[in-house]
Amino acid sequence: MLALANIGLAVYLASKVKETSRAVSTDIIVKGACVYETPFDFRHLDTLHKGKGAEIETYDKRHNHLGAICPHCGAYKPGSLVPGRMLPKN
Repeated sequence: MLALANIGLAVYLASKVKETSRAVSTDIIVKGACVYETPFDFRHLDTLHKGKGAEIETYDKRHNHLGAICPHCGAYKPGSLVPGRMLPKN
C-alpha cells in the first residue's frame, strides 16, 4: 500500500513539474534577473545568492511575495516570506 501511495505522489509531483515548466518570460526585471510567469505565480532568480545558497523568489498573481524556493529540491525555504514585499508591475 505504501508503494502505491509513493507512486501516486510521484505522478502528482511530475504533473506539477510539467505545469510549472510552462514559464513565460515577462518584461519585468528584478535585481538584473528576468521575471518568469507560470500558470500559478511569478518567479525570478535571486541574484544575491549563488551556489548552494541560491534561491528562486516567488510571487502570487497579485504580485505579493510568497517566499523563496530552493532550486535544488523545489521546497519553500522556511522563514523566507518577507511581508510587504511586492513584485514591481510593468
